[in-house]
Amino acid sequence: MEQGFCLLSADHTIRDTSPQFRELWSRLAGQEPEAGRSLFERCGEDLRRRLSEVLASAAKGTERAVRLPRPAGDALTVTASPLGDGILLALIGPDPAARSDSEAQMARLASRLQAVLASAVELDSSIHDTATIYRTTFENLSAAMPFDTGTIQMLVDEELHVVAAWGFEDPDDVVGMRFPLDDRFPNYHVISGRNALALDDIRIDFPHFLTQEGEFESGHIRTWIGVPLLDRGQVIGMITMDRRAIEPFDPDEIELAQALANHAAVALSNARMYDSLQKANDLQHMLLRELHHRVKNNLQLVSSLLNLRSLDIDEQAGQILGELRTHIQALASTHDNIFQPGLSEDVLLEPYVADIIRGIEVGYIPAGRRITVAPEIQPSAHCGMGLAVPIGLIVSELVLNAVKHAFVGHDGPGTITVTLEDTDNEIRLGVADDGRGFPAHLDGDGAALPEQGGFGLTLVSTLVQQIDARISREPRTSGAARPGTRWTLIVSTRT
Repeated sequence: MEQGFCLLSADHTIRDTSPQFRELWSRLAGQEPEAGRSLFERCGEDLRRRLSEVLASAAKGTERAVRLPRPAGDALTVTASPLGDGILLALIGPDPAARSDSEAQMARLASRLQAVLASAVELDSSIHDTATIYRTTFENLSAAMPFDTGTIQMLVDEELHVVAAWGFEDPDDVVGMRFPLDDRFPNYHVISGRNALALDDIRIDFPHFLTQEGEFESGHIRTWIGVPLLDRGQVIGMITMDRRAIEPFDPDEIELAQALANHAAVALSNARMYDSLQKANDLQHMLLRELHHRVKNNLQLVSSLLNLRSLDIDEQAGQILGELRTHIQALASTHDNIFQPGLSEDVLLEPYVADIIRGIEVGYIPAGRRITVAPEIQPSAHCGMGLAVPIGLIVSELVLNAVKHAFVGHDGPGTITVTLEDTDNEIRLGVADDGRGFPAHLDGDGAALPEQGGFGLTLVSTLVQQIDARISREPRTSGAARPGTRWTLIVSTRT
């Protein structure tokens, strides 16, 4: 931990400061403290209020500690205690090396969670195409963790059939293999136990992986993991992944593999259901409703993954988890607003956007913070699932961004307006606030999306490109003390 000290007079004039205090104060207040000046000089309203609470306690002879959140980075803690005829103020912050380790951990976590989010979006849009589900599943697994080869095996008449292979020199040598449910094989223990099985060195427990490698294409395998494909509690198959060297899968990788396998299982089951729909038109609407209900329920598995190690990570990582959970809730909301009369698989955008805003209001606007989110959505606006998902994620991210940043240091009321119009040829989305405006250091050359934005704006940029849309940003009120920010997204609905 870093710790710095400042000696104040009774009237809060700075007498002396340590170098560490000056560095930490600069991070907090944006300027170095100067001897002979009041501690409150040029302080923001929120910082002034929090410091006053600490100093008031010190004046009564009581030491008190208060956390001081910063716009970026970890929070600092301030304490004050009486010292002679003055007050000793201490600022405590995280050690830079520890912060660097935490940032690296969060980067790894964000990468894995991004793979989960990608799985939710991509498998959702490929619900009736098993070949695409196989490919997408392996792509997302490989993005989340390293492995050399892998297979997807489906359970058919008490046998496991290899239906997809990844990383092999010739996948056709592997696809089509069949394995009986025999306890000599690790696959049997995955299916019968209905749990993931990870082996540090498979040749120790199952030596035939080497002795019969010509038959099973398994001579290269050392570390191995198998995870069951579970659909409504039933095992329908499994996914295997392996490494050529002895590099055991860690607990987080095992849990992540199982979560992605659960999502793939539902997508594959949905593909089977879709095929049944083609053969039974009279059951089409009932089955599709069940299909979307199950996809929505499966997204809860992804949300559960976001709670991994939630008690062991810091506040900033917890905020990242919360934001990703909000995005996943936006995905789930599409399935609540589908199947409106006469719209087939279109999504009604007015209740869909209202659901997203409600989730943000509950999770990110605490009682007493006077921020209002006002939706003004054309009641008849609708679009297909493939367009509704990215639009919902963009709305979620832009509103979250405004809630977190537009009103920093301002205790007065603030309004975020979300508008959406649906014409014959395009959807026009607007997100505007009356806050402090876009930060100058991110504004760059005035581009709509800054080149060095955070994860959220990077996600927006990716989604805008995905749907071939246009996005622009400008001050809501030019020249005003609180100019605000207005985002405008235009996407064509022509097919």
